[in-house]
Amino acid sequence: MTTTSHDETAFESVIEAHLLDNGYVTLKGGFDLKRAIFPQVVTDFIQRTQPKEWARLEALHGKHTATQVLTDLCKWMDTYGSLHTLRHGFKCYGRTLVHFALDTEEVWMTIRLAGEATHFLPFKTGYDGVSWRKHH
Repeated sequence: MTTTSHDETAFESVIEAHLLDNGYVTLKGGFDLKRAIFPQVVTDFIQRTQPKEWARLEALHGKHTATQVLTDLCKWMDTYGSLHTLRHGFKCYGRTLVHFALDTEEVWMTIRLAGEATHFLPFKTGYDGVSWRKHH
């Protein structure tokens, strides 16, 4: 009696050839094993498909934008899974962010920390022309 090996190599090769003939590319290298993604492919895709959103994030994070986006993406996928993320996208928490500086008398805010160049604005300036301090 002969034993026949069941191997899916031929089947996989046919699928791969079809995908490559229809616009897919083979990725070689650059895979981040810890995060289970191709970081450069992800950031290139987001920059190409959402340039305005990327520019907003870049205004906040500068050279750390890619790191922030990849961190948020991986956290999102850890919570919701890859399939949900592919279907619905993900939230990048690097945006709608405010930093506060406060003491017992005043509260100030800024949307970007930039060392000595940080520009703070008063958080509570009053309502209807009445100063907040007059009420407290």
